Amino acid sequence: MVDGKRKRVDYESRPRSITSVNRELSWARRVFSIALSKRWIVEHPFRFGDPLIEPALENKHIRILSFDEERKLYEAIQQEPRRAHLGSL
Repeated sequence: MVDGKRKRVDYESRPRSITSVNRELSWARRVFSIALSKRWIVEHPFRFGDPLIEPALENKHIRILSFDEERKLYEAIQQEPRRAHLGSL
């Protein structure tokens, strides 16, 4: 976001990912839900037909910490008394 406004992406320079399309569809679904609750529209257009948003198709990202990152994480946990229970994992 830039200055409280949504940033537009130039899709002509690169292909759209499923994740970005689903994110935009989720935003549109929310806008239509608000419009329906305020009675600005009579019917919700997303409620007809097959679902447009399928989160199962999005790429899952798994990140594994390096040994150095893991060491730093445990050091940070030990320095914070409220999170001491996490150090024993």
